[in-house]
Amino acid sequence: MFHEDAGECLYNLERFKEAITEFEIAKDIYKKRDVPCFAHTAKRSGDCFTQLQKCEYASKNYMIAIERRQQSCNEPKNDFMLASFHDDAGECAF
Repeated sequence: MFHEDAGECLYNLERFKEAITEFEIAKDIYKKRDVPCFAHTAKRSGDCFTQLQKCEYASKNYMIAIERRQQSCNEPKNDFMLASFHDDAGECAF
């Protein structure tokens, strides 16, 4: 959780490359433990790549977030977070 928090702080300071590093560390930790936070962390990493105009990497992270959220969601059609992940992926593709 500390790496995710550090990533959020760095994102807010517009230090996107450093934030990506923290989010990637958090993703590695969450992935090993299959923690639901993995999807959100992948999304935030995608947000950083979007800010850096690296849409290929942003899109990859958004798709990872969507896939993981779909796996953990009981009602995907009514899931606000899943919808926001799709929205971010769509904006990135645009």
